[in-house]
Amino acid sequence: MLEISNAPREEEASIKPWVLIPAYEPDEKLAALVEALEGRFPVIIVDDGSVRPGCSEIFARAAATGAVVLRHKVNLGKGTALKTGVAYLADLGENIPGVVTADADGQHAPGDIARIAAAMREHPDALILGARDFSKMPARSRTGNTITRFAFRASTGLGVTDTQTGLRGLPRSLFPQLLELAGERYEYEMNMLLALPAWKADFYEVKIDTIYIDGNKSTHFHALSDGLRVFSRVVRYTASSLASTAVDYALYLVLAALPLEVALCFAISKSISSILNYQLNCRAVFRTRPSAASAFAYAALVAFSLLAGSPAVFFLTGAGLGNFLAKLIVDLVLFAFNYLVQKHVIFRRKKKEKTEKTEKTEPE
Repeated sequence: MLEISNAPREEEASIKPWVLIPAYEPDEKLAALVEALEGRFPVIIVDDGSVRPGCSEIFARAAATGAVVLRHKVNLGKGTALKTGVAYLADLGENIPGVVTADADGQHAPGDIARIAAAMREHPDALILGARDFSKMPARSRTGNTITRFAFRASTGLGVTDTQTGLRGLPRSLFPQLLELAGERYEYEMNMLLALPAWKADFYEVKIDTIYIDGNKSTHFHALSDGLRVFSRVVRYTASSLASTAVDYALYLVLAALPLEVALCFAISKSISSILNYQLNCRAVFRTRPSAASAFAYAALVAFSLLAGSPAVFFLTGAGLGNFLAKLIVDLVLFAFNYLVQKHVIFRRKKKEKTEKTEKTEPE
């Protein structure tokens, strides 16, 4: 499945970070980048199953500079290509300080790669992220990046400026986690960021040039399919929440039509829908095994939501809001809080579960 061209020179196997470039159907821009990096950084390229005529000449030019070229016989995705490169470097020895990942489409300048490498020396155990200027992006990319950044911050609390940047510095200390991380295509880079809290790893941002060539026509990122992969956990959590909320609201409206106190209607509907939500979140969203401990912790979270939510709904309805609107406002506040507690406390995987070899792990 993997072919290798060139072997690293002994002096390149340590000291400087390597530059790792995953490439699928590259053009002249890849060769130009590698030639500009010659003598500055050791380079490793992963050809992810390119078949377009002319690609072999591009990779040959790269190899002529001394770059190591690894080849997938079929296209396996950017995430797999990155892991292939990291695995190769991990086997070279403990002296490699890390790797700078760059794209093959000309968006990352040699000077910015050098800045990422410099930041790695100053922050040797942190994930280094190249942050672009959103105001200089094409409208489509700017909109997508803005939405992604907002959703990522809302779900993790981390203020990452550019969640979709491909220019990153990956420290040697994170190689084991990076090799176990789930994701075969573009979602791998988002999973990396989502996993930072679980890894207890810091991130550091470096401002880089915003370069788009021909409106980013050469990108292999497909907005719909790859976007769903990037936000797979967010999509699953939203679907679980919507299903549980539908049950919750249906029960609430039925009970509200009966001669019952509003707070009691809220408590009953919330309790029943929470049983459904626990099963969905445990099995489908966070993909952990149900246990007495997680069930008890989840019940405690539900109890807290009831203690906080019931009086809040009662107060808002007493202030003149309708039953439905009062419940909606309270639920929106509890939604974000409950997600973070479930993600970081209730359904957080144990170390043994994360390192099982039978399947790839997912970010927490």
